[in-house]
Amino acid sequence: MIPKGPLAGAVVAVIAGYCAPVAAAVPVSADTSAIVTFPPGAHVAPQRHSDAVVFAYVLEGAVSSQLEGRPAHVYRRGENWSEQPDAHDVAIDNISATDPAKLLVVFVAAPGEHSQDA
Repeated sequence: MIPKGPLAGAVVAVIAGYCAPVAAAVPVSADTSAIVTFPPGAHVAPQRHSDAVVFAYVLEGAVSSQLEGRPAHVYRRGENWSEQPDAHDVAIDNISATDPAKLLVVFVAAPGEHSQDA
């Protein structure tokens, strides 16, 4: 599945029983996990997850992630980061022009509390 909007170019498969682009408001209960595959050179437009803590773990490749007010940081296979509710993702990029990158992303929110804003 190839989403439009903030995750244009990323392939998203949600593991916890729901399959949709994360760019739409994901109906999250207490937690939802997703495997996000970024094609070579993919760029994610700015976004925020208003009510969820986000944990990201790099399964393959390397991505550059930048939160508002912080410098960009490159995360490689085996590395991880977290984001507090309402953190503003300025950009997430697959830094490779030839290889895909893959993340395991876990959203943790109170039931019915998660939304994503572009």
